[in-house]
Amino acid sequence: IALGELHPRELTFSQLENNLGLCAAKAAVADGKVSVSCRRFEPGKSIVKDAMCTCGLLEDMFHKRCGSARDFEFRTRQKGRKSEVWTLPFLVSRKQRLAVPRGLRASMRDAGHEFQKVDETDEQSLFAMELTLLRLHRQTGIPYERLRQVLFEAKFDVQAGKDIYERGRLREEKRPLIRDVPLALVTEVLYYPENYPGIHVRTRHRRHYPLGEAASLVTGYLIRIPEKRREQLRQAGWRLDGSHQQNIQEFYERFVDDPTRFMAADAEIGEFGIEASYDGALRGSYGLRIDVRDAHNRISRQSDSSFEPRPTITGRSIQTTLDGMLQERIYRELEAQCRSMGNGVAASVVVMDLGERHPKGIPGSMLALCAYPGIDPNRAREPGYFKFLEEDPYLAKARPQFKRPYQAVISPGSIFKLIVALAALEDGIEYVQGDRVQSRPLRSDEELPCRKVFDEKNPHFFRCTSSNAHGDPDGMLDLSQALKHSCNTYFYYLGRDRVRARELAHWAAQLGLGRPVKIDVDLPVAKQTQVTAGILDRGDLSRREMMSYAIGHVHVGVSPMQVLRMVAGIALDGRVPWPFLVEAREPEVVALRHPESLAAIRQGMRRVFEEPGGTAHKPEYSLDAFSAAAKTGTAQIDRAGLI
Repeated sequence: IALGELHPRELTFSQLENNLGLCAAKAAVADGKVSVSCRRFEPGKSIVKDAMCTCGLLEDMFHKRCGSARDFEFRTRQKGRKSEVWTLPFLVSRKQRLAVPRGLRASMRDAGHEFQKVDETDEQSLFAMELTLLRLHRQTGIPYERLRQVLFEAKFDVQAGKDIYERGRLREEKRPLIRDVPLALVTEVLYYPENYPGIHVRTRHRRHYPLGEAASLVTGYLIRIPEKRREQLRQAGWRLDGSHQQNIQEFYERFVDDPTRFMAADAEIGEFGIEASYDGALRGSYGLRIDVRDAHNRISRQSDSSFEPRPTITGRSIQTTLDGMLQERIYRELEAQCRSMGNGVAASVVVMDLGERHPKGIPGSMLALCAYPGIDPNRAREPGYFKFLEEDPYLAKARPQFKRPYQAVISPGSIFKLIVALAALEDGIEYVQGDRVQSRPLRSDEELPCRKVFDEKNPHFFRCTSSNAHGDPDGMLDLSQALKHSCNTYFYYLGRDRVRARELAHWAAQLGLGRPVKIDVDLPVAKQTQVTAGILDRGDLSRREMMSYAIGHVHVGVSPMQVLRMVAGIALDGRVPWPFLVEAREPEVVALRHPESLAAIRQGMRRVFEEPGGTAHKPEYSLDAFSAAAKTGTAQIDRAGLI
């Protein structure tokens, strides 16, 4: 999958230039109503009384007294005449200056709210940023109160700085005001900057996910670092903006020691999938240059030789084993089956290569790792997207954020008969004289009877789905025939009389069941726990309980990825591969007592697909030209829940 790059635009502002725009009344005028946003008043709540001013009044006053915003900015910034900033409020009469705050104070008192005292810095703020925000409100439809709230939060962050140096840095920091800005508005801001004083257009790189929902389980997505996560990163040794020591020597030494542990405060981090597992490799590391600035914030000289500049290290590309076309085709088919045809609520498919594509022949590379429904990683930044996933009736039930291929615990049904067959061939027993047992492995050509009712004492339980012993009344079946027809009676017999729970659990674990999957994405291999292990009963069970165990019910639960490992291990004659998308791992090797056991199971699986009467033989699909081995399984599920 190619993680391409788009170049979305965003509007930014900085406290140094725009703290003048934080008006004293902290109020907005829009559509003839006055709305207030401050720490003691609910944002967006309307004032009962009529508006005390209009946007037009503010704009006219500003142009009359100060000229255009562009001229004002040129005089104060380019010519360094910053004294005009402080004399500006006095160019307007005190009566005009206080008209809006007095009216708002009166209205808030009438509504029973106490107005927060305004400091002198806010009193000196005037109209420029107010007009900018009102224009942006008209252009984008974003509520004015929301735009103002971003400014207030930025101001509070500055005031919370621990010392004058940190407050100065925070005041200069450019902060996003609006993200993903339409190109029309970008053009407006760039060509008519006098109408948007204090606003800058910033272009930034962003991930683009071509397969969208189809591959979200693999790619993951990027998120802005939440505050709780910031603290966790700091405790883990990360250096975020503002979290380093003021001692420049210590900061430089820490950076040189490990530049990958430094991250910008507004950086984005990976949220599961490849984005999380290979976050550091994709991001690379920042460079560093230390400059000396004068009192006017101009670079006077570069630092001395003791602080050599450090180059930026570009993140590396990550290439997966996924087949993009196959992944998307499977996802669309799952969507059709679940959403359109009603054949389920959610589903997953996993496809593994058995070594032919890997340069060293290592099996386990994933060709498809798909779950429906999925999350659209291109929409993950939208503020309301995850709320939509929770509120949509279908998606709330289907749980698109659930990593179904390796976290869903499902009864395997008849697929588990492959393990039962292996346990009987390797560690088979036979009961003699009551409960005393002796070792007697099953022979693959050994025939067992098949009847419609297995237990006459319980005729409604433990039945065979065939009424005539799969074509032969009261017939006899060997192992390959039993697998071909998926004969329950044959495996009831094995579960009751020929295998025990601990041996069955042993061989299931040898083929990957009851253990974590340890795929190389989402969670580091070393940190994966029993969350992907499933269920595997290892205790002593009665002979009656073993009958349910033998057909994959009650005592066993598996994930699709575990089943994939199990079947791959049978196909590879005991080499059980670890699934991977980027970094290959050598497979585990099963220690067999009888090397021919897996060959006998594979023979039965081929008959399942290739011979008439096999549970996977479908002449209507015209697949006779293909050679394959398979095992079908249909498990009973709890109708009250979703698995």
